[in-house]
Amino acid sequence: MAPSDNTQPSPSTSTQLVALVNQAREGNRSAFTQLADKFHGDIFRTVYYRIRSQVDAEDITQDVFLKAFQKVSSVKDATKFRGWLYSITMNRIRDFQRKKRFRSLFKKEDHNIESEPVEAAGSEQPEALEQVFTLVDNALPPFYLEISGEKNAAYDDEFFQFLIPTTEDNTLTSDRGKKGTSLC
Repeated sequence: MAPSDNTQPSPSTSTQLVALVNQAREGNRSAFTQLADKFHGDIFRTVYYRIRSQVDAEDITQDVFLKAFQKVSSVKDATKFRGWLYSITMNRIRDFQRKKRFRSLFKKEDHNIESEPVEAAGSEQPEALEQVFTLVDNALPPFYLEISGEKNAAYDDEFFQFLIPTTEDNTLTSDRGKKGTSLC
């Protein structure tokens, strides 16, 4: 006798799954809870395998099921629920990794930016403007500083022109002449 193949669900299991998905699509919270219980471990393992952080994996898993609950009515084919759920999972993992890469551009391991207070910059306080330059230098990854060749070389009046109010109504104007954010 050949060993049984455990990768394919039994007909009764897939029938139950289709029934639960159909009930969840109709708004039955209990059916969705049963689906979440059934797939929670698999989704968590998938996320954890890719993220390697238990706390982040738990958060992403919760987010996956929240999104699935919100969109379960859009499932067209109940037999493809598992694939639909995994597509949400992979999209959430990609979003997390994208955000993590973006945040890492602005973090510097050996310097806590928030630990240095910055005084209000004004024309009477050139040392405050120097503090701003120092904080920006410390926040940027090293490869940005290598482009200019030396610290503060890329900063001049034109570079920070967008920070200075240039109109009577306290709105910022960029160097391209477009009105920006209001200061009040």
